[in-house]
This record gives sequence, structure tokens and C-alpha cells, in this order.
Amino acid sequence: MASHVGVPIAFAEYGVRVVLSAIGPYLAPENRALVAQELPGKLAAAIDHDVPRRPIDPHWLLPGMRPGQAHELIATVCRTLATRLSAGALTLLREALPPETARLFR
Repeated sequence: MASHVGVPIAFAEYGVRVVLSAIGPYLAPENRALVAQELPGKLAAAIDHDVPRRPIDPHWLLPGMRPGQAHELIATVCRTLATRLSAGALTLLREALPPETARLFR
């Protein structure tokens, strides 16, 4: 993922946590727990917490990352998650997320 976007691995890992922490609040607690079960431990912790809802914003990403890289990283994280999560988990995400974010999980 990092090489596809042209960013260091640390940026990509941070991007994954940013995306997961942004989508978690859109899920009901029980659905968030179901999705978290499909993720590795550190990533499960990023999605399975109760914080206020907020859109996925490229401005949250690290300083020095160009806006185009930030947009591509967010899209790549969502597409990668879409290939790793079960159909049931993807349905939960797509139904809970705002349409512009749900479209990224294709």
C-alpha cells in the first residue's frame, strides 16, 4: 500500500489507523465489535472505540504529505479493507457510512 501511494510505511500505517478511527463511530457498538474481530489486534483497537463522528479528512494525515497522496492513501486503505473484510462486515460499513465514504469500500 505504501509503495502504491508513494509514501513511507509509517505514513501508510498511520493512514490505516486514521481511516479506522473515523469509520468506527458510524457503526453501532455491536457492529463495530463484529468488524473489529476481523482485524488484527492493533487495527481492531483503532476501530473499536467510541468517539464523535467525523468525516475522513486528508488534512488529518501527516505533515509533508501532499493532498493528492493523502486522498490516494485514504482510497487505498478503504479498497484494501474491502478486500480483507467479509461480505457481512462490508455490508455493515456500507450501510452505516455516509455515501461518499461508503463508495470507497468497493
